[in-house]
Amino acid sequence: LNSVASVVAIDAPHALPYDPSLRGWWVYEKELWDGRAESIQGLAEELLQRSTFEPVGLDESLAMVMKEWSKGGYDAILGFSQGAILAAALCTQLLEKGQPPRFAIFLSGFGKPKPEG
Repeated sequence: LNSVASVVAIDAPHALPYDPSLRGWWVYEKELWDGRAESIQGLAEELLQRSTFEPVGLDESLAMVMKEWSKGGYDAILGFSQGAILAAALCTQLLEKGQPPRFAIFLSGFGKPKPEG
């Protein structure tokens, strides 16, 4: 792969409440999720009933990734799960600036609910 591309992986900045060694691009409001691993299924069920939700920390994460992208040398972005949503938001901002990536890969993202903001 090194002869074709170089890959840069950025760690998400937010520690997950139930395991600080795990990271996310955002966390959920305390009123929506108590932060326990045992209640993740309930969070998922609640989110499926909503059209939008507040992604706490997504703006900071997006700014961090945009700052890295602005250093130059990138052709594409790949995002998985929460990262797919972040990658889509990055592509939107880059498109608005007239500088979209050559391509993007989104894996295991979701279309509902939509993050607010």
